[in-house]
Amino acid sequence: MDIKDLMKDITYEEFVEMKKKMDEAEEDTTPYAITDGDEISVVGDPNKTEIKKNDYVILFAYPQKPQWKERLKSEGVSIKAETPNYIVVEKKYKDVWVPPRVYTAVQTAFAELYQFFNVIMEDGSIRDLTDTEIVEALRMLPQEMMESMYHVVATVLRIPQSDEEFMLQTSTTGAVLKMIQDFPEIINGMDFFTDESSETQLTLL
Repeated sequence: MDIKDLMKDITYEEFVEMKKKMDEAEEDTTPYAITDGDEISVVGDPNKTEIKKNDYVILFAYPQKPQWKERLKSEGVSIKAETPNYIVVEKKYKDVWVPPRVYTAVQTAFAELYQFFNVIMEDGSIRDLTDTEIVEALRMLPQEMMESMYHVVATVLRIPQSDEEFMLQTSTTGAVLKMIQDFPEIINGMDFFTDESSETQLTLL
């Protein structure tokens, strides 16, 4: 296993697929809460209120040091590969859902990622990026995008910050794609969330 193959920036195809998943999520009718001042209301199909639990697998690359190997062994983590510099491990997260007490943190993390997929117009409206703008965004902001994706996955899975920095890009991108599909209510509530949190809405280009 070449560690470099697991640490690549997001590709054009992955970006387009992620945007497609976001658009598809907006068609889902899973209920989500919105606030208007002190008023809280729920939008969506009231018959789709069941708790959805999902499984994820994330790869991490820890330093190739005895203390790390001992720690991972004590945790019962599956070691997938070793290189002169890294210990690549696989961690499984089962029955994951977004409880109310972390919902705002999860939505904030998604809002930080969502900003990269749209352009804010002068009148405040939002439009999709053109192909040329996508290429430019991927050229100029690859690290910022990946940091946002790491943060989304770590927030949903409640991965400690001490481990977040060792997450690998390949599994992180796949996990974000799956989370968008698994939790469409997060995306559906984004318009209301970003309207009240304009600091997360950035003009890319």
